[in-house]
Amino acid sequence: MKPMIAAAMMVALALPASAQQGATVAGRWRTDDGKAIVTVAPCATGSTQLCGRISSFLVAEPAGGARDTNNPNRALRTRPLLGVQILTNLSRDGNAWT
Repeated sequence: MKPMIAAAMMVALALPASAQQGATVAGRWRTDDGKAIVTVAPCATGSTQLCGRISSFLVAEPAGGARDTNNPNRALRTRPLLGVQILTNLSRDGNAWT
């Protein structure tokens, strides 16, 4: 699942240099590998920072759902991946998001 998370980050952070100042990356993004949808939205009501969560899978999940088995924190390895926040506190930096 690490490649999927990395792909989601790349997709969510991609914004053309010619983008207008008012453009946003908020919305639903398909990961590069095509296996999941990440929803990017304000982290909190009224926040200008954006966060991204895995909102759906486009491939069949194993019985019981996909789990965070590669997490370095052993305590989190059994949590379901669906709904996990993988992008945090994105903010505009000129024509890019960091």
